[in-house]
Amino acid sequence: MGHRISDAERVREHWRRQSLSTVWLRPGDWHHPAVDALAEALADGRDTSAAAERLGTARGVAGVSIGETIDDLLCLYRAVGAETDVLTLRALGTGWAEGAIEPGASDAVRDPASGLVSAEYLRVRLGEAYAHAAALGLAAGTTSSLVHVDVAVGHVALWQRASREAGVGEALRAASAVGPAASIGDGVYAILVPASEAAAIAEAARREIESATERLHLSAVLRRPPRISIITLPATLAEAETLLDDLRR
Repeated sequence: MGHRISDAERVREHWRRQSLSTVWLRPGDWHHPAVDALAEALADGRDTSAAAERLGTARGVAGVSIGETIDDLLCLYRAVGAETDVLTLRALGTGWAEGAIEPGASDAVRDPASGLVSAEYLRVRLGEAYAHAAALGLAAGTTSSLVHVDVAVGHVALWQRASREAGVGEALRAASAVGPAASIGDGVYAILVPASEAAAIAEAARREIESATERLHLSAVLRRPPRISIITLPATLAEAETLLDDLRR
């Protein structure tokens, strides 16, 4: 790498501030030992690929989306004014893919049919969103929103449901890189997003689902157009969890 950044601790803190202020919604789950290793390697002018792969694996296991994982790494380079290293970015993606399919990770975090995070994991992220808002002295509804997506139709055969889940899962991952998208019921999904980006992500979700419907020939197995709405988070986490149960149909 053609640059040297001094002081690993300062690199890490600049990175953290940049990420939390732009792409990372939940400050409590940002830090990992691989973050320190990556900051140290960058500060020392050493190869950062191994540390990036470790970080990618950790993010994949935790259920962080690949988009959010990549955006976080890009924040590191912006924070220190360095050009993005392609080999490091590739290593991050390799690690993420390995972490996302680790035994136990998909069971606890990821819905196997859609590839989205599980409803249980979304509850964890909801709790972090409320804690983050409280730390700022704000109502959670002013910082985060849920984008609710309903594509359910009448009876759908098992094999058709599998195709629908895979297609919609792909579409929702493409639509949002800033918050977890979860499968919460039969043909029902929710994305936890920054409130300021909810409208754009809802529109992107609509567009991506329509594209997937045409490309994968899913017209017979999902609602057209999809029913998509933006929901302001209620005053308390308990109310939000009840809301999530209601949305699951």
